[in-house]
Amino acid sequence: MTYDPLKHRPDQKRDWHATVLTVLLFCFIYAVYLLLGGCAATSGAGYQGMSVEQISALAKMKDANINCVIINSPWGKGITIFVNVDKGVVPSGTVTVDSECKVILTNESVKK
Repeated sequence: MTYDPLKHRPDQKRDWHATVLTVLLFCFIYAVYLLLGGCAATSGAGYQGMSVEQISALAKMKDANINCVIINSPWGKGITIFVNVDKGVVPSGTVTVDSECKVILTNESVKK
């Protein structure tokens, strides 16, 4: 009789109920983790403690945020781009991102 480490011993029967319950428990714990993470992320996002002047100064801010993430995996290269551009920053232009995450903001002249 040869030993095969990939097969379980005949005297040890695998209980498929335990495997299914383990997977379900893991999924439940992960779902609770995601729900609690979402609640924690939005808990401090309010403007209750800000004065009127602070809120109006925040509304006047014009900025641009561009994040580019490259993920190399065994299945290929993945690129994720997050763009947040206010109209006051680029009123009539384009945002171009190449395959190496080089970002180019092009702003055309605005006719008044």
